Amino acid sequence: MQNPHIQTKNLSNLLEKYSKPIPRYTSYPTAPYFSDQITAKTFQSSLTTLPNGQNLSLYFHIPYCDTLCWFCGCHTKITQKYQPIAEYLVALKNEITTIANIIKQNPTGHPVTHIHFGGGSPTILSPADFTSLMQHIKSSFTLTKNAEIAVEIDPRDIPDDMLNALADNGINRISVGLQDFDPQVQKAINRIQTFKETKNVINKLANLGIKNVNIDIIYGLPKQNISKILDTAQKSISMGIDRIALFGYAHVPWMKTHQKLILTDDLPNAQQRYDQAEAVAAYLKQNGFNQIGLDHFAKHNDPMSTATQNGTLKRNFQGYTTDEAAALIGFGASSISSLPDGYFQNQPSLPSYMKTTNQNNLATVRGLILSTEDHVRRDIIEKIMCQLKISQADIISICKKHNFTNQTELLEAYNQLTKFEQDGLIKKSNDHFTIPEHARIFLRVIAAHFDAYLTQNSGDTYAQNNKNPAENTDQPARKGRHSLAI
Repeated sequence: MQNPHIQTKNLSNLLEKYSKPIPRYTSYPTAPYFSDQITAKTFQSSLTTLPNGQNLSLYFHIPYCDTLCWFCGCHTKITQKYQPIAEYLVALKNEITTIANIIKQNPTGHPVTHIHFGGGSPTILSPADFTSLMQHIKSSFTLTKNAEIAVEIDPRDIPDDMLNALADNGINRISVGLQDFDPQVQKAINRIQTFKETKNVINKLANLGIKNVNIDIIYGLPKQNISKILDTAQKSISMGIDRIALFGYAHVPWMKTHQKLILTDDLPNAQQRYDQAEAVAAYLKQNGFNQIGLDHFAKHNDPMSTATQNGTLKRNFQGYTTDEAAALIGFGASSISSLPDGYFQNQPSLPSYMKTTNQNNLATVRGLILSTEDHVRRDIIEKIMCQLKISQADIISICKKHNFTNQTELLEAYNQLTKFEQDGLIKKSNDHFTIPEHARIFLRVIAAHFDAYLTQNSGDTYAQNNKNPAENTDQPARKGRHSLAI
């Protein structure tokens, strides 16, 4: 599918030029630049100095699955036994207690507005254990009345009593891992998941009162083509879902060795990946969805569409979000906390994480304290990623917000955005640079222009640092997250 706004002769050149390793900017600075100089003591200090009454968002990582999906880039462990999961939950509860006790030193409290369970597969928990975990969370933190509580589910063989447990414990949003409904594609990625079983689970949850549904679709998978992925999009819409996240598959077998089971010859090339993404985006927009930022889609009346329109859309480790909490605490092995002053990541090793938390210690092993310039650049990048525009006035305002006086380099970078005009990736309109609709897929290329940690005009530094996926991925909640720009 050729985008009419980009000339055919130029498109292949653009895809080659910009298909470089570039962060997804679910954080800034990104995880490859975290330092092991940041310790549990640093994290504890940051927790104790949270602003009075600061709202919290909580993320819980359940790093277990019962089958291995070959495309997966998450930090997870395959197990057919429940004992390791039960032991992990003990450690997770201990971490919850430890952090809650630290936070409770602030008498004004910190209301929890969002909770997200990611994986792995959170629904691998038994109904009783999930209920026990939720009870422990609710007894440790104060949840607001309208708190969003989201769980990523694997609809394959999920028992009815687990669905009931989700409803009984106040879950009000589910995120369904899907990828593609085509049997050939599913066989090529070792994830057999029929439309019937997926729809059946979504319908059951809707009958239990859980009607807010996200679906993940991945383009660029082996054996995939435009016809197949459009069929997946059509079937997804037919299930009455609210939001779709459209991610690109990254084939990185040197990082995730199980991806060697995917045949390189079965993978679409850069042009085909682009065509798939554009085809799905066009189809969804024609069928009642707004495109949100880079890779999300939401119905017109969805809160995410409203946040896009009024400028309150945010970006965190789960991607685009309506969550406005400035502090996100990550629980579980490899989880990352994002607090006002920096990022703090837990030990990725399950045995080390469990040993540490079972001794009532924090599991922090690396992170980064934000400089004033980091804060400024983070806000600029988030504005580009969420609103697809930036102005000189925006940069001056953001600098003023953070009392950052050294604006010269940032304003020079702003003026240099004209270099993207010749490629049709950006448009100057009055006093704003805007990313046109047809260039949305190149959005991260524009955002990277303000990334001081990347080598100028190159993703080489990011590529060199992004070696260990257990340490350097985004929050391990989504499948198939990648660093390639297209």
